[in-house]
Amino acid sequence: MKKAYDELPNRIKEWRNRRRMSLAELGEIVNLSRSEISKLENGSRRVRSDHLLKLSKALRVRPEDLLSKQEAEELLNHTAEIASENNSPTARMSMSMDLPVCGQMTETKFTVDEETPQTFSQRPPQLDRVAGAYAVHVPSTDLEPHVRVGTLLYVNPVLPARPEDLAVVRYASGKKADVVYVVRDNTNGSLVGKKYGNEEQTIDLAANDVKAVHRVVGSWYS
Repeated sequence: MKKAYDELPNRIKEWRNRRRMSLAELGEIVNLSRSEISKLENGSRRVRSDHLLKLSKALRVRPEDLLSKQEAEELLNHTAEIASENNSPTARMSMSMDLPVCGQMTETKFTVDEETPQTFSQRPPQLDRVAGAYAVHVPSTDLEPHVRVGTLLYVNPVLPARPEDLAVVRYASGKKADVVYVVRDNTNGSLVGKKYGNEEQTIDLAANDVKAVHRVVGSWYS
């Protein structure tokens, strides 16, 4: 017999399905195994505060969306008190604002300048200790309806882009860049990047002038 909504141990699985993420994909982001994510979802493993913080950020929801508001507040308040007393990494993690936001839009092009960030953002758990990680703001309507203008995208320069990923395309010719939706070309099976907006554009990700394709591993819209 299916459990009633209020009887479920948490809503991690519900939100994972809403984000169209597999157990393995969510586990990769929060550095947990597929089986560990499954145990957290079915209640056979207790959700700790570090789990709650990482999962809420990875799934782009509030902690109280995964547990009840009372459970989330009690768990985080208790951990914050202990972390404050001990100056633990959990306390420092919540205050880390060291992720460079490198995207800049002009009238004619979008550039990514890692040497001169525009500002800094909170580093999400999926980019913890990832060398060269950065963030960009979606600069135009080119990715609507997939991503809204103004969304902050978290970029992992180490992971290769896959079909249905968002990615930042970097070019050998300079700082010019594109934010694209990655799909597989039906004619030859190669990966291409799609930009939409006023008219659809297709970018060959294997072209000679493409220096790198960096996977987007998360986003934030406020």
